[in-house]
Amino acid sequence: MVAEDLAAGRLHPLLDAYRDTQVGTAISILRPETLLLPRRVRALIDYLVEHFP
Repeated sequence: MVAEDLAAGRLHPLLDAYRDTQVGTAISILRPETLLLPRRVRALIDYLVEHFP
């Protein structure tokens, strides 16, 4: 999704120590342990799960 922008230098990686060595292999979602999530956060999580299985 952003590989071209990274290669062209338009984007710069943050937290290099946590960067995956194979671009595009995984997406992690970190969130607080709570049952109540704002709808927009739940929608984003659902979208990511659907599009990046």
